[in-house]
Amino acid sequence: LKITLGKKFDLNLCSNGNEAIENVNLPFCSVLLDIKMEGKNGFETFSEIKKKNLYLPIIFLTAYQDIKDPLEIINSYRPFGYVIKGADSKQLLDTTESAVNYYQQINKNMFLVKALQSKNLLLQELRENLELKVNERTEELTNINKELQKEIGIRQKAEEGMSALLKEKEIILQEVHHRIKNNMLILKSMLSLQGGMLKEENAQKALIETESRIQTMMLLYDRLYQSVSFHELSVNEYIPPLVEQIIQNFLNYKSVTLSIKVDSFVLDTKRLQTVGIIINELL
Repeated sequence: LKITLGKKFDLNLCSNGNEAIENVNLPFCSVLLDIKMEGKNGFETFSEIKKKNLYLPIIFLTAYQDIKDPLEIINSYRPFGYVIKGADSKQLLDTTESAVNYYQQINKNMFLVKALQSKNLLLQELRENLELKVNERTEELTNINKELQKEIGIRQKAEEGMSALLKEKEIILQEVHHRIKNNMLILKSMLSLQGGMLKEENAQKALIETESRIQTMMLLYDRLYQSVSFHELSVNEYIPPLVEQIIQNFLNYKSVTLSIKVDSFVLDTKRLQTVGIIINELL
C-alpha cells in the first residue's frame, strides 16, 4: 500500500476493524478494508463504518476469494470497489483515486446543500419578517383609513350643516328683499295718495320725484329677489328696465325713443342702489 498509494495519498494504517471504526471520524476520503481480520471481520467493520458515515466510500482489498464469491459480496454490501490483493497496482490506484474524488465531490455537494439550506432559512426568515412588516403596515393603513373615513364623515356632516344654513340664509335674504319691495310699494302708494290730495304744484312734484326714487329701489330689490345671487346683480339686468320705468313717469313718454348701451358686469347691492338713484336724478 505504501509503495502503490503512499506517494499520492496520506495513509493511516489500522491493525484491526475496531481501530478502523474508532478512526472513521477523522477526515478520511476513502477506506480500504480487508475482509479477514482479527476481531471484527471486514463485513462487520463495513457495516459499523457505514452507520457512522453512509457516504464514505469503502473498497474491499482482500485475497478472500475462496470462501465467498466477489460478485455476491458486491451485491450484498455495495462497496465502492473490490480489488484483489496482489493484482494490478494500477487498478488499486485508479479505484482509490476514484473513491477519493467521489467523496470530495460528495462533500462539496453537501456543503452546497448546507449553504443552500442556510440561505433558504435566511430567505424564510426575511420573508416572515417582510410579511410581519406588511401585516403591521396594512393594519396601520387600515386604522388610518378608518380615521380618514371618520373625518370625512364629520366633514360631510359639517358641509351638510353649512349648506343647510346657507340655504336658510338665502331664503331669509330672499324674504327680506321681498318684504323691502312690498314696504316700498306701500310707501309709494301712500305717497301717491298723498300727492293726489295736494293742490300745490311744487309739493306734488316733490312727491312724484320721491315716488320715482322709491320705484328705483323697488326695481332693484325686485330683481335681487328673482336672481340667483341676493347680494349682487348684473347692471344690464337692472339699468335698462330702470330707465324704461323712469321714462314712463313722463306724460309724453311714448314720443321718447330710448337707446340703451350697458356693458355686462356685476355690482353689489349698495353700489347698484347708488347708481339707480343717480340715473333717476339725471333723467
